[in-house]
Amino acid sequence: MDPIWISIAVLVFVAYTIQTVTGFGAGVVLLTTGSFLLPIHDIIAVMVPLSLMQTGWISWRHRKGIDWTYAMLKALPLMAMAMVATFWWSVDLPSEKLIPVYGAFVMALAGRELWVSRSQQAPQEISSTAGVIALLGAGAIHGVYATGGPLVVYAAGRRGYDKQTFRSTITVLWLVISTVLLVQLIWAGRYSAPLLTKFPMVVWGLPAGIWLGERIFKRVDEDRFRRIVFGFLGIVASLLLFR
Repeated sequence: MDPIWISIAVLVFVAYTIQTVTGFGAGVVLLTTGSFLLPIHDIIAVMVPLSLMQTGWISWRHRKGIDWTYAMLKALPLMAMAMVATFWWSVDLPSEKLIPVYGAFVMALAGRELWVSRSQQAPQEISSTAGVIALLGAGAIHGVYATGGPLVVYAAGRRGYDKQTFRSTITVLWLVISTVLLVQLIWAGRYSAPLLTKFPMVVWGLPAGIWLGERIFKRVDEDRFRRIVFGFLGIVASLLLFR
């Protein structure tokens, strides 16, 4: 058994537990921690099919809570356009050049989320222009790192959704976006035979993460859970940035 891929499987379990609870976060957690073990491009190639399975399951099971108008007619066109453009812009960039930029992004994200959480202020509505910019930014980041979730949370989280509608709506959005991204990854030749042979070693972490995440979602205080997650990410990102 390859200890690196066993470690990746454990990270998959943790990452998709978090995403099942919050509606996003698997990509940020898995890419931040997994990049210490594998090149970023390989982590993304593993992560996208797993995300398709997780978002497909959650979207179907909780389909009654989806705001289809926002997800399909407002958010998706903006994100997809930006994602396709940045994916092909970054496709030949070495993983080593992407790591410090990603570390800085996660540090800024973690710091902002922890500050907002400590302020204990109710999320304020944003202008339509700010919402468009956030969704374009989410698509652009997703095209490079497959982790555009935080900016989608920023945009969708200020629409007054309850917890269930919020999670279901952004999950179905990830389902469609990840399908497009998977096609691009295949087209770009990211799925080598050696990588595909390792994939079965990590799949078990997905259903285990969904199972645990569904139970946590019903019981845990979500704000406290997110503070713990982002505090951990801030520490890891600082190591990623300055290693």
